[in-house]
Amino acid sequence: MRIQRPGADISRRLSRYYLGKLFAVMANLVLGMRIRDTQCGAKLIDHALARQLFETPFLTSWIFDVELFARIETLVGAGRAAGMVREVPLESWRDMHGSKLQPHNFLLAPFELLTIFFAHRKGRRKK
Repeated sequence: MRIQRPGADISRRLSRYYLGKLFAVMANLVLGMRIRDTQCGAKLIDHALARQLFETPFLTSWIFDVELFARIETLVGAGRAAGMVREVPLESWRDMHGSKLQPHNFLLAPFELLTIFFAHRKGRRKK
């Protein structure tokens, strides 16, 4: 998770910061979970759960992290998924030129989020 806080060295362009915030809001609406940074950091998952999460190919090209959280929610139930996700802030992160993220990726993001929403909406269990 890329958040500026005492002791951290986080450097990113203002435009990427705000685009990231916008994406996080949209992803949280789709997931029904509060995750600050879906695209950054390690995701630690129990081995048995990981087998189930990776059984089928991902539907999205670059926001598979969001789809991973949706799959967790589908498997364990709404409300329990958020408790299974731990966000550990990064100590250092630099916004580098030459990013693989292109402007068209931002245009595709809402469509990929809708794909995730509709694919996992039916499978969500309520607990």
